[in-house]
Amino acid sequence: MKTKRLSRVVSLILATAMLCTMAVSGAGAASAANDTYEKTNLIADPGFDLPDGFVTNNEIGRWNNWLVQQSKTGGRGGSSCVKFNDDAQSRVDGSGLRYNIDGSTLQPGMTYTFSIWAKVERGDDILEISVKDYAGQGSKTMVKAAGNEWRQYSVEFTFTGGNPVLDLYNNVWNEGKELAVAYVDDASLVSASPVEGAHIENGVITVTGEGLNLSGFTAVYTSSLNPGDAKILELTEKDGKLTFAPIAAAPLAQTITVILTYEGESINLSFEIAASGEAVIPTRVDEVDVVNGVATITLKEVPTMAPTAGDFRFDLKVDGGKAAFRMTGLAYDNSRTVTVSFEPVSASLSADRIVELTVTAGGVSAADGFTVEKGTRRTYYVSSSAGSDLNDGLTPETPFQTIDKLNTLNFVPGDYILFKTGDTFVGMLRPSGSGTEGAPIVVSSYGEGERPVLQPDPEGVFEYALGAGSVVTRRVNGTIWLENVDHWEIRDLELHDPSYDPEFYLVGNLEVYNAAVRVVNVDQGDLSHFVFDNLVIHGFRGPGINAGKTSGGIQFNVGTQAAVPVPSCFVDVSITNCEIYQCGRDGVNSLSVWGYRRYTDTGSAWPSFPSAEYNSKYSYYPSRNFYMANCSIHEIDGDGLIVDSWFNAVAENNTVSRCAIHISDPFRAAVGMFNWNSDNVVFQYNECYANGTNATRHKVGDTNVEQGVIIQDGQGIEVDALNQNTWVQYNYLHDNAAFMMLCTESAMYTSINTYIRYNVTENDGCNLPNTNGGMSWFLNGSSGINTQVYNNTCILGSSALKNNQLYLLKYNSGQYRFYNNIFCYTGDTPVGVTSWQDSGDWQSNLFINITGLPAEDNAAHPNLSLTREEGEALFAGGSGADAYRLTSGAYSGKGAILPSMDDGMFSGVDLAGSAVPSAPGIGAFEYAG
Repeated sequence: MKTKRLSRVVSLILATAMLCTMAVSGAGAASAANDTYEKTNLIADPGFDLPDGFVTNNEIGRWNNWLVQQSKTGGRGGSSCVKFNDDAQSRVDGSGLRYNIDGSTLQPGMTYTFSIWAKVERGDDILEISVKDYAGQGSKTMVKAAGNEWRQYSVEFTFTGGNPVLDLYNNVWNEGKELAVAYVDDASLVSASPVEGAHIENGVITVTGEGLNLSGFTAVYTSSLNPGDAKILELTEKDGKLTFAPIAAAPLAQTITVILTYEGESINLSFEIAASGEAVIPTRVDEVDVVNGVATITLKEVPTMAPTAGDFRFDLKVDGGKAAFRMTGLAYDNSRTVTVSFEPVSASLSADRIVELTVTAGGVSAADGFTVEKGTRRTYYVSSSAGSDLNDGLTPETPFQTIDKLNTLNFVPGDYILFKTGDTFVGMLRPSGSGTEGAPIVVSSYGEGERPVLQPDPEGVFEYALGAGSVVTRRVNGTIWLENVDHWEIRDLELHDPSYDPEFYLVGNLEVYNAAVRVVNVDQGDLSHFVFDNLVIHGFRGPGINAGKTSGGIQFNVGTQAAVPVPSCFVDVSITNCEIYQCGRDGVNSLSVWGYRRYTDTGSAWPSFPSAEYNSKYSYYPSRNFYMANCSIHEIDGDGLIVDSWFNAVAENNTVSRCAIHISDPFRAAVGMFNWNSDNVVFQYNECYANGTNATRHKVGDTNVEQGVIIQDGQGIEVDALNQNTWVQYNYLHDNAAFMMLCTESAMYTSINTYIRYNVTENDGCNLPNTNGGMSWFLNGSSGINTQVYNNTCILGSSALKNNQLYLLKYNSGQYRFYNNIFCYTGDTPVGVTSWQDSGDWQSNLFINITGLPAEDNAAHPNLSLTREEGEALFAGGSGADAYRLTSGAYSGKGAILPSMDDGMFSGVDLAGSAVPSAPGIGAFEYAG
């Protein structure tokens, strides 16, 4: 009996928390509550009648087709269904069927079952059925070959946010197995609750369902007049129904929202109560008490409806002039007190600042003021071994002791925060205050010896909304959190999470989005000047899933919580001389909700922008001016660097190795460095090696770990989709799982103007065709508009072979120009190429130990060939990229000319820094004599 009572108490606590969360976040609409609940199939076309056909843009509420087809009579009982094929194109790309669910039709906290009938004519364990993007870790099952018999397969998931995707995939990357020839029919998405139906009126709830125990129901409720005040609804069993004391009418009409819970599953119901006819008491101000950052408002009387931010007007004056008032929170005590937090007024370095805040509500105003004393550029010292939070912290002899003390201060421009070398500090630095141009706030160290170490508090986990296209509340932690501040510099520290276990590979099962540094901008417009220099960052890990990319080393997040969202971004970010290792899912990344592109940089409409990636309400507003140089990034579970939603970015002179080494299915793609949805990005003078090799992977929720090359990607550098103007130049890429990727495999995911030039790639490939089932040495997406690949030296070993031929390209290369490259196969005997992919422009390329050259495209610039012996004599030998300097001037001036050689990003030199003449040579090096 005690256990049963405890279960009921837990259910009430969870339901109350859910109601309060809905009230605070505005998620009430997501509950889809009304007075009647019926368990129904939430899929609009479960039998694949497809009256309007398939879609290919992931439209919500429609079946999205990727190389599948409708069968009019192949379904159960001769009805329509969908067929998966084992045709040539599916063997290359796989095939898939998905259905995007509108999350507003689902109830947060409820478990749902996605079921579908399937049969397989042949093949084994290939057709995957999964649910993704529901703020969980992903759920999946596999269709088994079962004698061509129809069987029902189901996947359960608990919905907490987002727009879930029901996904069926004919998995081309399952090694050593055929693709399934399969049929699917009669899809359903229903609640897993045993409650079949419910109806509510004021005072009574009727529930239906087999074997229900009415004493097992609990309920909490809120009124629309005060949605933040959740109350327990006492239920009594009577005549087979649940009864409760009717809720009294109020002067205003109200909607009562009830969360009814049974066996851990919750149902949202609502009903209306008409106005009582009594006089409405408005929200009216009586008085206000203000200190810097907090306004405490006393109301004249308890209002009929709980106050919200919209009931108040705030007029802030600083030194007599109007200033921006930015509310950061509002709390109501359900009586006469409202507490409003706001962004504190920063101190001036020249004089005291006189501040007055006037608050108006209900036609009544009250004002109060305070003085911000003249700021003094101060240096604060912190020592965990010798300090005390009772000290003034202003000298090395009187340091503070804890990060918690720093979090109570409001810093001013020019302040320094110095941690003592050799000391270790636990907790998250979450400071207030911003610097200004020429006077940033600097965090660094003092004393001699080892860098001070900042570690996260394992008990410091909290929830925060993260994401880009789908923003979901995550559990987060870390050591430095810069939120809605700017002009900060972080230098000379070690940030370390000691919980990291190098032998823990089940990264997809992690739940906390841990990041050493997280910089956050929520509706602040442009936040400028963030410098990270000479940092050592290691041990910070988050989920090894796609959403987990916002965890790891240094993370930037741009979001919105405002009723009228403010386009926001970061400006002028620099990461230099840092070592970032043993982190996951990524080393450095940025996410922004402001990612929906409508136009290219020429003003024409963006071609088929994928609506599923971003909310179309938030038009493209990228961050500007990113710079990363002289960094070492290694041993990263996923990606080393992602340049996501930036305008103008440079990554140069970095070493990126052993990334993409611990990955989880079905989110299995990662590389050394890549850009996404960004313009004017330069990757140059980097060395990227051993990425995606000797890696592990596992399926989310499973404990079985596979070893070897990861299942997808693994390039040193990738140009992903939705980019304009990318330069990959002067890099040394070697021993990666693949050379390069242009992830533009459909018209929706295009990139425009990509220039890959003067790079050396050596021994990239690592048997991709054998272990990654379809990854070519250069995964050249067919929608890479105006892609130019020229003056690269490409040294290929046996790892790049497929069926004893070089597997260079995967897709049609009609958008590509391959000029002046050297392709050298190092094997003992010459090899051919699996396919030149029908088109593309090939001029002045030199093929060594390779047969069957591409078709001639320009007689004035023919493709050339050498034997292995002739090729060996062409190179200087030695180690590293310099081993491929030329020993002969035979190819000087033989290269074709491209207009992009004068594009302003080309420095006019080769990889060694030698001048490139007006008529270029062939390969990454000019002959220097």
